[in-house]
Amino acid sequence: MGEIKSTLELVLEKTKHLKLSEEERKEQKYKEIKLKLNGLLQKYQDRMIKEEELKKEIDSLRKTYSFKENTFLINEIMGRLKLDADNRLILNLLKEVFGLKVKDLESLFNEYQHTIESLSQKRINELKESLSKKRFISGSAVVPNLESDEIWRTKMEEIRNKFQQKLREQKSK
Repeated sequence: MGEIKSTLELVLEKTKHLKLSEEERKEQKYKEIKLKLNGLLQKYQDRMIKEEELKKEIDSLRKTYSFKENTFLINEIMGRLKLDADNRLILNLLKEVFGLKVKDLESLFNEYQHTIESLSQKRINELKESLSKKRFISGSAVVPNLESDEIWRTKMEEIRNKFQQKLREQKSK
């Protein structure tokens, strides 16, 4: 009787003559590093691992993949910075592990939060005043829903776009 082969054995048999080019190997290496780094960063942001452990894991990645340049790692980490997120852990990581100056990024995020808060309070006051004058509805229980306000959504989109551009500029520095 014939031998029964597993799927893996069949695949290996059919592809044993195929070899990756140098460029394909390099691309594969970067994909693997990216996946592992993103997993580590997610654990770090979820506070499942501490900064010291993350440093060790990043060093291990460097050694495993004979990876010396920080540019790729920094770009991947920078990609996790978002305007509407708590970026303190990522900024601290960039500062402590890679020695980057992050004051401009911190200022940008603070400015964004301050702008959003002040404009939202201004719009809430405008809506309350409008409700009071037009519909005679007032009091401390009146809380306008900004998310359903078209004017607010338009302003928010403009603000986000403006700050996204600033963030891209800061990241490129």
